Amino acid sequence: MMTTAESRSAEVGNRPAAEPYAPKLLCVVNLSPESMVEDSIAHTPDEALARALELQSHGASIIDLGGRSITPDAPQIGDPEEQRRLEPAARRLRENRIPFSIDTWSPDTACAAVDWGAD
Repeated sequence: MMTTAESRSAEVGNRPAAEPYAPKLLCVVNLSPESMVEDSIAHTPDEALARALELQSHGASIIDLGGRSITPDAPQIGDPEEQRRLEPAARRLRENRIPFSIDTWSPDTACAAVDWGAD
């Protein structure tokens, strides 16, 4: 049994989590122009970076980038289009050392996201 004096550690991606498992705020930036949440949409990598910096200033620990809308009437896009939307913004966030994840159900996009520096 663990006592309050014992220390535990964990990692989020490749970063240590603050003791004792401090909650993290994840905020969304969508690169899908058809997203139903208009305030979440970034049309360019620079807009995504600006939005991510703004969200960080409000306490975001990690930015979740989305490239494919789940809106019922949104056009269906393939993995290449999803990756085309996501990669420039992902690389821009990585250049600025902003932790990010990718919201996808595509194994190919998830693997690509690791190459782009996703946490």
